[in-house]
Amino acid sequence: MPISKSAKKSLRVSRTKYAHNVSLRKTLKEKIKKVSEKTINVTFSLIDKAAKNNLIHPNKAARLKSRLAKKIGKTPKVTETKEHKNPSKILPREYPLENTRGKSGQVGAGKETKKSTKVAKNTSKK
Repeated sequence: MPISKSAKKSLRVSRTKYAHNVSLRKTLKEKIKKVSEKTINVTFSLIDKAAKNNLIHPNKAARLKSRLAKKIGKTPKVTETKEHKNPSKILPREYPLENTRGKSGQVGAGKETKKSTKVAKNTSKK
């Protein structure tokens, strides 16, 4: 039995997680056994969630999905991804233009003035 306070808490947490994981595995097994053409999408999403949460290995998830698709003879429907309204939020910008504009409005003007002031400070100290 654990002696320290943190070890006791760790034991409680691990027992709770173990019980939760066992119930999730049991549910997953039941869904896999009772899979049909109508429930294949739900079953696939459960398998994906189990793999994401490290309940099962990702390769096992792929193997299960492959075998189920082969058994049913049908692949699940893949939902089409909608294009994002603002593509600038998805794609990273190569040059952040807002941060480098100086007083003159030219790109890079602000950085050049900062460098020149630092050089001037360094030379005055010597």
